[in-house]
Amino acid sequence: QHGRDALVVVRASQHIGNKYCYRLGINDMNCATQVSKFSLRPTSLGMKCAAHHRQAVFCSELTRFRSLDGSCNHPQHPAWGQALTAYKRLLPPHYDDGFQSPRGSRLNRELPNARLISTTLSENRDLPDSSVTLA
Repeated sequence: QHGRDALVVVRASQHIGNKYCYRLGINDMNCATQVSKFSLRPTSLGMKCAAHHRQAVFCSELTRFRSLDGSCNHPQHPAWGQALTAYKRLLPPHYDDGFQSPRGSRLNRELPNARLISTTLSENRDLPDSSVTLA
């Protein structure tokens, strides 16, 4: 259900972009920035999100292991990192269409393979640390 709700929001955002931003000559990044400022609180989707956030998180200091849903992993902020909770990005996303399409090259060429870049820049070496490894 959450995936369907998210898809509704993406499609609505794209509709707003197509109907208003592109007609007014607003580029994809600025359009997405403006659309992301819209509040969903008064909508049915906003009510679903608000209902989820209203649930209190109770943590026990006696629990030895991390929770399955990510709650209580931060002592001062028990909901941080919890599954199905909203978060705010540190940097804005860079989608090709401003909303969901992965970005392409600015030079109209194919982007390099991410795995190739990763394996080229980082060595795959086995360096066990005997002070923290039991084996």
